[in-house]
Formats: sequence, C-alpha cells, structure tokens
Amino acid sequence: VEVERELPKFRAPARAALERLLRSCLRLRADMGHFATNMRTYVTYEVLEGAWREFQGAAASCCDMDALISRHEAFLAALLGRALLDDSSAQVRSTLNGVLANMLGLAPLVGRLNDEVKASLLWMEDRAREAAANTAAGRWGAVDSDAAARRDEEVDPALVEELEGVAGQLEAAHLAGVRRLTEQLSDERQGGVAHAFNEVRYLLCRLDRAFYERQAGAMDGGFLEVDAPS
Repeated sequence: VEVERELPKFRAPARAALERLLRSCLRLRADMGHFATNMRTYVTYEVLEGAWREFQGAAASCCDMDALISRHEAFLAALLGRALLDDSSAQVRSTLNGVLANMLGLAPLVGRLNDEVKASLLWMEDRAREAAANTAAGRWGAVDSDAAARRDEEVDPALVEELEGVAGQLEAAHLAGVRRLTEQLSDERQGGVAHAFNEVRYLLCRLDRAFYERQAGAMDGGFLEVDAPS
C-alpha cells in the first residue's frame, strides 16, 4: 500500500501517529539517499573515471615500457587512495561499513510500517462490512464479534511507538556515522586522505552536513556586525 495516500482513511489520533512516523522515515530515506548518491557518484566518476583519464593522459607521453609500468603503478596507488582502499584508510573504511550497515535497517522498518497500515485497512474494511450487515439485518450497526469488540484502536499505539524508536535509533546512528566519517577524512593528525586528494575534499564538502550550518552562522554573524552601532 501507499501509506501517505491511505492516511486520510484513519481517524485523527491514528492518522497523526502514522504521519509522524512516515515523516521520520521519509527524512531518514532522504538523508541516506543523499549519502549513497554522493558516494556512488564519487566512486564512479571521480575515482574510477577520473583516475583512468589521468592514466591515459600520462601513458600517452611514455616513451618506453618502464615508464608505462611506472605510470600504471602510480595510477593504481592513486586509485586505491581515492577509493579509500589503502592502508591509511582502514579506520575510514570501518566507519563507512558501519554507516552502510545501518542504512540496511531502513527497509525492514518501512516494511513493518507498510504491513501495519495494510492490516489496519483490512480491519477497518471488515469492521465496516460487519456493521453494514448488522444494519441490513435490523440490528445495531456496531460490530458484535468478540475480536472486533476487543479492538478499539485502528493502529496499535505500542507498535507505532516501537517503530518510532527504531527510526530514531537509525537516524542517530546515521548522523553520528557520517559525522565521524567526515572527521576522519579531514583529520590531518590521522593522515586524513582529504589532504592528499582533491576529489576527497570535494566529497567531504558534499557530505559535511554541518558545513552549510557553519556558513549560515558566519553570515548571520557578519550581518550582526554590520548592523551593530559603532
């Protein structure tokens, strides 16, 4: 089912809880998608294609096999460094693996949300059908089965709370992992690869969520200084 399209069918309390959970999932998907898209673009175009283009240019100027082998070795070394596969990037790879592993937890969460909405819709349909049958038979329209009588909520509040907790944990882990990754990429004390390759610096700027917050803060500070009385 398309959760967003089905939400108007729920009463206000259940709809508000599902909307809140859906917003959390969509925000998390956007953050994770931003990260995955930038990493894929980086590896495809800036690492593989960029390094290969540089090697082709260097190889064209080689006058013998030794020079070509030397250029190829330099190409492989640069490729491994940019791809974060060299020895100096071991900690970065560990952090990156953690971020990617955490991202895999979003699909099961969305699946559980989808299943709960689907089950609730089926329950509401059964309830409406039974009420209509009772009314047609001259009885009260309310359902009279024990199972329906025991259930008053369209959505189990405890389950929604559990799923919100899972979403919060995934988001916190994702943001912390990406922050740690950007710190490791730029940390000169640990031989940060951002200081060795321009491509990694460009990637770092795209992944650094706090960059724009810092820029906005600096601009706000500048405006305050201009407006301050002399």
